[in-house]
Amino acid sequence: MQLESNLHWTKLSPLHVAAIRRSAPTAMLALIEDAGAEEADAQDRWGRTVFHIIAEENLVSYAPYLSLMIKRRKEPKRDVQGRTPVHLIAKFNCSPKLLEGFIQAGDDIRSTCSAGLTPLDYALANNCDALLLREFFRSGAELSQHQISECFRRGQDTMGRALCDYKNILVLCSLASPLRRSPRPVSSLNLPAELIREVCVALRPW
Repeated sequence: MQLESNLHWTKLSPLHVAAIRRSAPTAMLALIEDAGAEEADAQDRWGRTVFHIIAEENLVSYAPYLSLMIKRRKEPKRDVQGRTPVHLIAKFNCSPKLLEGFIQAGDDIRSTCSAGLTPLDYALANNCDALLLREFFRSGAELSQHQISECFRRGQDTMGRALCDYKNILVLCSLASPLRRSPRPVSSLNLPAELIREVCVALRPW
């Protein structure tokens, strides 16, 4: 009785529950295929669909099946804060494979939430892993001048780590193109001298 009451209050559908319980990917695919589009698009009390849960729970094993799963929904849904599953992948620093799966399934990497923030804004604000950052750039996300300045102003080390760490050479290549198109020279970004040197090293011809 308590479980039924909780499900009623949270508006969790059977698909939500299956994702929260981390059902096997093939079992989840079968559930979604058997469900109608209305059920696949069902939103809980917080506006989350089953696809938001998959992102939030970082269910990497579902990534290869996302294209087939997402075909069942009528249209992409947003939660009560206007966020897509891609926003949640950035917020919770999920696997790059999961991001790749959603992008290949057609989700928009440049969409903005109710606060006007893109998934890349979430990724930078949450100091995301360099490999996830690389996947954002590979998928078409671009740094704005404001994002670059804000990242350093907040004292976060995401960009510094991506620029300095020799393991992330692909991140350096991805960063170079958006930075080169900056309307102002790097030296005018009001950054600490050591960070300016790091950015300049990243921008040297390869």
